[in-house]
Amino acid sequence: MAQEPPAGFPPGPPPFPPDVSPPPPPGGSGWGTPWDRRAEIGLGTALIETTKEVLTGPGGFFGRMPVTGGIGSPLLYGVILGYLGILIQAVYSSILQLVGGFGAGAFSGGPFGDQPELARFMEIFEGWGGIIGQVVFGPFSIVIGLFVAAGIIHLMLLLLDGAGQGFEATFRVLCFSHAANVLAVVPLCGGFLAGVYGIVLWIIGLAAAHRIPAWKAAVAVLLPIVLCCCCCLVGVGMMAGGIASMVQHAQ
Repeated sequence: MAQEPPAGFPPGPPPFPPDVSPPPPPGGSGWGTPWDRRAEIGLGTALIETTKEVLTGPGGFFGRMPVTGGIGSPLLYGVILGYLGILIQAVYSSILQLVGGFGAGAFSGGPFGDQPELARFMEIFEGWGGIIGQVVFGPFSIVIGLFVAAGIIHLMLLLLDGAGQGFEATFRVLCFSHAANVLAVVPLCGGFLAGVYGIVLWIIGLAAAHRIPAWKAAVAVLLPIVLCCCCCLVGVGMMAGGIASMVQHAQ
């Protein structure tokens, strides 16, 4: 005896064959990424495949990335890849410490030459203390940095009327953009390359996830960076002026 269809479904064959899944809904939500299937394909495979897709085809990846579903999963990816970049840089810094002897000697002939306490502080900060601190507190700094950056960029998107998919979409883009940290493995300039390509991924990802023109995404990303750089320059100038004033009074 044929089974009656459930209430709410028309009689006849089901809309999709039993062995075929319905197509994903438009708009990115539910399309999925390798990272979303890590329970099925394994954490290592999901990590590698996701990173490869983000680096080689960011437009397609972020276009089908779910924009809802919680921030825990993308945050985990961002922390793993971000911490990988920190570890790579820590290894290179350790090698430089051992081979080049970077430390207080780099400051002995500079403006800190007659200030041994400050020179010692810079030695610790730039030396092993700084390396160990980065490794120990790296995950915490990554999480804080992601939330702060996502908050600032999303505010810019709101001002530009380009945040149609919500804060979670912005946060997810920034988390998965941490895939650029694998470029830190390049000696000497790896950190710079990772930073630059990370910004490129932010722009591409925000444009794809929020369905907005690329120029809006670029403004939302680059304007805070430019303002931050200007503030840093002003701060450095004020610090330099303060140091010069202290030196003049000391003389």
